[in-house]
Amino acid sequence: MLIMKKEGLYLLWMITFVFSSGCAAATSVSPTATQNFVPPLTPYQVNTITPTIKPTATSFPTDLPLLPSPTPFKHVIQPGDTLYGIALKYNISLDKLVSANPEVDTSILTIGIEINIPFEGAEDLSVPTPTPYPISIGDPVCQAANDGGMWCFSVIHNNKNLSLENIGVAINLYDSDNTLVQSHIAIPPLDYVFPDQKIPVSVYINQPLPEIFQATAILITSFPGERDSPLTEILNHEIQYSENQTIAQISGAIRILESTPDEGQIWVAAAAYSKGDPVGIRKWVSNQNYKPGEETLFEMILYSFGPPIDEIQLFSELH
Repeated sequence: MLIMKKEGLYLLWMITFVFSSGCAAATSVSPTATQNFVPPLTPYQVNTITPTIKPTATSFPTDLPLLPSPTPFKHVIQPGDTLYGIALKYNISLDKLVSANPEVDTSILTIGIEINIPFEGAEDLSVPTPTPYPISIGDPVCQAANDGGMWCFSVIHNNKNLSLENIGVAINLYDSDNTLVQSHIAIPPLDYVFPDQKIPVSVYINQPLPEIFQATAILITSFPGERDSPLTEILNHEIQYSENQTIAQISGAIRILESTPDEGQIWVAAAAYSKGDPVGIRKWVSNQNYKPGEETLFEMILYSFGPPIDEIQLFSELH
């Protein structure tokens, strides 16, 4: 079985586009941990690239993910990953992880490469995986990336009356014969998902990909959180959209409501939707130390991987 432990493993996504001037659409709402926005009716033009997603099969199997098995499981290096953190995530020793990847430079991990997670048998996992708290998971939506890989998203809904953390979702890929060929772990951009909150989980899947594929989502981990409510709130905000509504420039302010000695970073995550499906996600991180009541400004550019954006969610967290 697989256990995921809390670690500083998060996504930081960046695709280079040329952004030209736009028309600001500013609104003012009461502060919340999550905010939704819709695009203006008259945005301005910007150059962008619209990727094309490969066709998908029509049926959706429900097999368990390709996790602990006699053959190694693959982990794709994400921004912020360390070998020690990956070893903690999969509950294996650092020595075993290094031995399973002799070709990997242990001092520098390259984002996007795959490393082997060795699972040789049940004896390798000293602690059994707790049963995750069941939550609602949407069907995966996969969008092609310019480098030949793709991003896969799935919206999770915390329909419990308690906060949850350490959420992990296995995105399973099937070929044209409905054979399970790949499994990848998708995570949310922030640690905590509070009651009745919806947020996308995402994972980048490197090429090569099956010519025809389909994807399903299976909940792997979901545990009760230590917080009852957010420690931050989103204040003023402003959003500018491109003419085809595939790029949004977002700026605003965050206020800290409460802090602890162990927390010094503010995280802001933005998720783009098109007709209810997630089509892009971005995270902003500040490394400064703040005190309760203080405000800080943030700014980011959010891209859609294809369809026009018709809704944006903002999330904030003190980490």
